[in-house]
Amino acid sequence: MMASITISNDKQRIRRPLCLWIWLLPVVSCQVIPEVTPFLEDVRLHRGQRYQLTCSASQGSPPLTFQWLKDRVALRDTSQLTIRRLDVFSSMLVIEAVREEYAGNYTCVVSNSAGEDTYTTQLHVLVPPRWIREPYDVSGVVGQSVTLECNVGGFPIPTVSWTRTQGFTSDEKTTVLRKHWRVTEYGDLITRNLEKDDRGFYTCEAFNGVGEGVRKTIRLEVQVPPAIQPIPSVVTVTREESIRLMCNVTGDRPLIVSWKKDGISLGSSSHRVQISELSTVGGVLLELSLEESTRTDSGVYTCIATNNYGERSIRTVVNVQEPPGPPENLNAINVWSRTIRVTWSPSYSGRSPVIRYILQYWKEDVERNVS
Repeated sequence: MMASITISNDKQRIRRPLCLWIWLLPVVSCQVIPEVTPFLEDVRLHRGQRYQLTCSASQGSPPLTFQWLKDRVALRDTSQLTIRRLDVFSSMLVIEAVREEYAGNYTCVVSNSAGEDTYTTQLHVLVPPRWIREPYDVSGVVGQSVTLECNVGGFPIPTVSWTRTQGFTSDEKTTVLRKHWRVTEYGDLITRNLEKDDRGFYTCEAFNGVGEGVRKTIRLEVQVPPAIQPIPSVVTVTREESIRLMCNVTGDRPLIVSWKKDGISLGSSSHRVQISELSTVGGVLLELSLEESTRTDSGVYTCIATNNYGERSIRTVVNVQEPPGPPENLNAINVWSRTIRVTWSPSYSGRSPVIRYILQYWKEDVERNVS
């Protein structure tokens, strides 16, 4: 009959054999629990190096059984991983060429009939930065979100930085510090509000102290939808005066710009209506001219600009003012000896509020005015 006892205190664990006298036989059986000799707790190797780990039992009654675990899973011999029994009290684990997948916690378990002991070490595989997904050229529209990816692996975790080249011609690189850009914890560079001046070349660099690091330059193309400079919301002229409406549009070409009046497209349909287009540095200037304006020129005028990346419009109200027309349907009702009630219907106001009406009457060839 065999047994053992373990005595623990705050400082150490003491294993003592428990010897039992078996009275029927003149034999005393004493079994000692195994104890593993500590080995390196943290190992760092470069990818491709050999990993060799020896596990020895400083005490323990034979026969001893050795088992190796990686991340709590039992290991078996493979073409790259070998487990060797050196002698009664030791075992060796050998990995011919470590790779990233071999990183983890390795545990040696030594056991016998009295109990077991374990010891664990951690293997870190030093891997230079490498592309998980290589950066690529990106295009985006002004005002929208854009992500420049820099997906890098390696151990230790690489440090990622971004630089940019202003425009497409300068060779001078600067660190990306603009407020609307930020680098995520994964190394990507993102913005929620792309600006026209963001176009250019961007370089992602990743280093971790292992190897030379990686670097890739990509191009960010910024697509600009139409933008129209503000115009007066109301334009007021006097009848027969000329009207000039300017629509100054910027954006990527080709730009299509047009004028509408009350929802109907306008063209140079007569000598009074002329539309001229002038190419500018940033876009197009479209001018609408109306000569000798009349009351029919009053209305809502809309400038519409379109390109491949969007559409914008702006509107203005044109008022052509003229003297009001004479009142209509003049009637005298309720005529008394000293009073009279006169009614009429207002006519065209001339696109301007009527300030007052003048009522004239005469009797016995004597004309009088009433205001």
